[in-house]
Amino acid sequence: MTCFWVGLLSILTKNDLNNTLKRHISLGKPRPTEFVKLLKKHAIETHHVLWNGQKLRSQELKENLERINEFDVTKINDGYDCSSCDPYLLLICELFAVHIHHNFNGSMIKYTHIRPANTTRILKVSSNRGHFRAG
Repeated sequence: MTCFWVGLLSILTKNDLNNTLKRHISLGKPRPTEFVKLLKKHAIETHHVLWNGQKLRSQELKENLERINEFDVTKINDGYDCSSCDPYLLLICELFAVHIHHNFNGSMIKYTHIRPANTTRILKVSSNRGHFRAG
C-alpha cells in the first residue's frame, strides 16, 4: 500500500524532482522507495510553511523532522499513516515551494508556503481512513 507516495509522485513534475531533489530528468519519476529516500536525504525543518494559516512551534518542527528521519523505508509497502498535520506534506511544501490543499476525511487542511501566492502552485490531495490520492 504505497498510495501516499504514489499520490505525491503523481502531482510532482520531473522538473520538480530534478531541480529540488537533484534527480536527473532522464531517469523519469522514481519509484516510491527511492522517492522516500530522496525526501529523507533532503529533509529540513519547514520554517516557510504555514499549517491552516499558523506557523508551527519550534518543538513541532523538530518532532516533524524526527518523524521523517525515523520512517523505515523498508516498511513502505505496509502503508503510511498520514496525519492531519503531516510531516511529509509539510516537507513537500517546503522543498518544492508549493501549497497543498488536503481534503482529510472531509475537512480541508491547507499547507501554505509563505512565498507570494501568484508564484506557488496548489497541489490538491485527499484521503480517508484507508486511502490517499491526488486530486
